[in-house]
Amino acid sequence: MFVQIVAIFHITFTVNSGSHVWGNQPYETNDLSKNSWWIAIISMGEWHNNHHAFEGSANTGLEWWQFDATYTIIKCMAMMGLVYNIRLPSEEKKANAPRKIKVAQE
Repeated sequence: MFVQIVAIFHITFTVNSGSHVWGNQPYETNDLSKNSWWIAIISMGEWHNNHHAFEGSANTGLEWWQFDATYTIIKCMAMMGLVYNIRLPSEEKKANAPRKIKVAQE
């Protein structure tokens, strides 16, 4: 149990420090938050810049390739009736969000 708690704390601290140093910043925010694929892997899908750009969103994996395991768990809990009113950014809000990295429009 001790090892699990220490590991979870280290992952949390890595997200809150490493995600402000390494990665890319697709959305303009008032901080240095960045998306880092390796931090997303160890943290079950914390795409940190997405989290700062859309703070109320249950899903931080906003692109098709950004897997967010935590959001998958939330969706499963919703299917069981344990959670409801899951907040996600609308496509319009994502499209109108100020971006640092230009994404090709489909």
